[in-house]
Amino acid sequence: MTVLLVLATIVVAPGLRSPEQAAAEALPPSPSLVTAAAERRAVTEPAIVRGKVVVGASVKVLPPPGAAGDSSVVTAVHAKKGQRIKVGQVLLELSGSPVFAMVWRFPSYRDITPGMKGPDVREMQTSLRRLGYRSGVAGVFDARTQKALTGFYSDRGYTAPRAETGAETGAETGAEPSQSEGVAAAAPDTVSAPQPGVMLPKSSVVVLARDNHKVTKVAVKVGTRLSQSDDVLFELDGAASGITAIATKTQLGSVVEGQSGEAYDDLTGETRKVTVVAIGQEPVTDADGNSGFPIRLSFAGSPLNAPNRSLRITLTNSDEAKLVLAVPVTAVFSKPDGDTFVTLAESGKAGPDIAVKVGRTAGGWVEILESAPSGRLQPDVHVVVGFDRTVHP
Repeated sequence: MTVLLVLATIVVAPGLRSPEQAAAEALPPSPSLVTAAAERRAVTEPAIVRGKVVVGASVKVLPPPGAAGDSSVVTAVHAKKGQRIKVGQVLLELSGSPVFAMVWRFPSYRDITPGMKGPDVREMQTSLRRLGYRSGVAGVFDARTQKALTGFYSDRGYTAPRAETGAETGAETGAEPSQSEGVAAAAPDTVSAPQPGVMLPKSSVVVLARDNHKVTKVAVKVGTRLSQSDDVLFELDGAASGITAIATKTQLGSVVEGQSGEAYDDLTGETRKVTVVAIGQEPVTDADGNSGFPIRLSFAGSPLNAPNRSLRITLTNSDEAKLVLAVPVTAVFSKPDGDTFVTLAESGKAGPDIAVKVGRTAGGWVEILESAPSGRLQPDVHVVVGFDRTVHP
């Protein structure tokens, strides 16, 4: 009997609990700390701004004087996109006649025929000499200049047109030289008795401001009829279309040059990749009354054809955005008086509270602007973000 009693005690005793012990064991386990390390990181969200397409400026080449009309048809185009234009180059043919690029101080305003005198004759002679032809330079269309002009045409595969006696001239009809910005008026011309011989028609000369312009657009093709004097032949030195936008002061902190993004046309639903190329440092107000800091963007490919329409620009987070000291938003607590603080984690336990002043919030992180005592909160220092009450077996 005694043996049986001892055995029963050994078996049953471990399962016995006092009321106090049972109550204590029924309580949940002490919560453990959940921590995260402070980091230096960019606290930004994608910036969304509004912008408009700005068409790139270019030099537009129009038909030479007297060239436009119902019978003026493009029969050949020699200037190509990307080509550099040189003095004396044939740009195109109109109704079978060549049109040359020249750099003169003023536009061509009359047919230049043998026997003429004047500043336009001198401009023609200067161009011929520049191209290696032995022409006169006195502003008189003499026999030497005729020979040079004949060679100029011949070397380009054409026969120089000829003027007959009594050919109409600007001086005889009272025509005045046209003027353009920055170009002085030509002096009055005098004409000796018009003589037969080779001539340079005013409709064969396109006057450019300088040599070496680059063709960025060819606006005509064979068969194009030039019915208007403002029909564009070519565009030179064209700048690519881009976008101008306005960013707020807050957004400016997350925008850097080289940052990529996407432009969206609300009307058509088209999108294009864009890149930030310049950021203004002084606030402005645009034509629509929006105030902020100007941003200029370029298209990564073909531009959107959306003149005067507002576009939505979404700028993605940039790897070059400003890095700041930040902690998870769940690490920041508030006191009844509104002051904010974080709790340091030391040796697995809650440590001292550190007063903080917070800045922007994005992506679950908050910027720490100031902390007190200073220096305690640094990158890699762990802070309390919560408590784990999970019961572990």
